[in-house]
Amino acid sequence: MENTDTEQAKHELAKAVQDALKLISDGVLEASNKIANDANKATSAMASAALDANRLLASQASVAAKVVDTKQGNDHDLILEVKTIQTVMLGEIREIKDGTAKQLSDLQSNKLDIKDSYPVMYKKDVETALTNHEGRVKILETNMTRIIAYGVALMVVVGLAEFLIGKFWD
Repeated sequence: MENTDTEQAKHELAKAVQDALKLISDGVLEASNKIANDANKATSAMASAALDANRLLASQASVAAKVVDTKQGNDHDLILEVKTIQTVMLGEIREIKDGTAKQLSDLQSNKLDIKDSYPVMYKKDVETALTNHEGRVKILETNMTRIIAYGVALMVVVGLAEFLIGKFWD
């Protein structure tokens, strides 16, 4: 009887280890998928910012070419026009840069690190599973203690009966 309880306890412990490994494996897989998704978002944001900057440069270059082609007025007017275009371009590039930096910052602050994922995603499930396993192990320990106590009591009774029979029977 004791051997069966020991085997059952071993089985329960093996199941608990299996469940814990599955939870950890699932957590690593989910966290790596989240990291890959965030990396794709960051790449997309940078590509979008580069495309916006390229469009801005192309549009401003065409405006500058028109100014140079017209050559109506003196050099001072041309310099003022180019300076204005340069100021506008620098301001728009700065806005694109700031927007890209903010998007990357937001992605970094919202990402979920593997070390941070346990309390958020897995702690409740692991604690529930552990509580369940601890309860089952406690029940097995209680049953094993009862069996041992009954066995010892039975052995004492049999020993006492043997002593009494040996003492008074002869």
